[in-house]
Amino acid sequence: MKQQYQFNESLSRHLGEMFDSRRNYINFLIDNLNINYEAACRRTRGEVPFTLMEAAIIAEKLQISLDSLTKNSLKKSARFDMEVIPNDNVTDYMAYYDVVFIEPYEKFATVAEVGNVLSTKAVHGDLPPIFLFPYRNLTRFNIFQWVYQLYPDSIKDGFAGVRLTDDIIERQDHIYEIMTGSKHHTTAIYGRNIISSFVVRINYFKDLGMISPDDLIHIKKELLAAVGNLEEITLNGGYPRGNPVATYLADIDFGANYIYIETKNSEMTIIDLYNMHTMRSYDEFVIKMHKKWVESLKKYSTLLNEAGDVVRSRFFRQQRAYIEENL
Repeated sequence: MKQQYQFNESLSRHLGEMFDSRRNYINFLIDNLNINYEAACRRTRGEVPFTLMEAAIIAEKLQISLDSLTKNSLKKSARFDMEVIPNDNVTDYMAYYDVVFIEPYEKFATVAEVGNVLSTKAVHGDLPPIFLFPYRNLTRFNIFQWVYQLYPDSIKDGFAGVRLTDDIIERQDHIYEIMTGSKHHTTAIYGRNIISSFVVRINYFKDLGMISPDDLIHIKKELLAAVGNLEEITLNGGYPRGNPVATYLADIDFGANYIYIETKNSEMTIIDLYNMHTMRSYDEFVIKMHKKWVESLKKYSTLLNEAGDVVRSRFFRQQRAYIEENL
């Protein structure tokens, strides 16, 4: 019983720190736990402990690690979470994309929207999927490759058969708007081959006859626009609506995309897998390694925001030239 109340006190303390007013705290509990006003008030005062189900709902909504609250994480292993649908025959791959990619980032966007994200540090070996949200054909291509490699039977008409639903487009736009409008600081380290590797992937499927000449024109146009957007972010030191971004260009190559997120009451790491899956961890040791990894890469990187016009413009000019010559 003592351990139960220690856990409840820890959870209540975290929630109290997360919300800027007790009223918002109470409203959150009412809206998400299906309880009345008095029951919510008693929980905020610590008179009634949260049930395990209630704690799980809160943790999911606010991305709180129950492991860190109970301090029961294993010493010799680290826990990672990843949304999956255990089915080898995925017929509705857009519904799967929703579960494994859109929903996890919607949860993160919810935390960012209420101002609880303090900073993010990211290492991108490839163009980050969220950055590509405004570009429908580039997003379609990422989904197409993901489905083709993991669930080839679901692809009937090549790239042309991949269609974004109106619901997915609306939610992607909402996530992008929140993430680029948030005031938290972002450190982004990009590999030098983020554009060329993307182009190589496109050409591979073009050579297989799975991307039509017309679709290739649209993909090329959007990729050039994405490069222009990245240059604007670098030049201005962030997104137009807020979110300051320190953009680095690495002198060494690395594999996947790695992201570290710091909020007011927790830390987490994200590793991108299989193009669209994300694997998350709240483990203290993993977080420490993750931050160390990002900081160490700065030693082998150039801060483009302060590199001068010559270095910055040369890099982006080279990216545009590569796209023009190879697509």
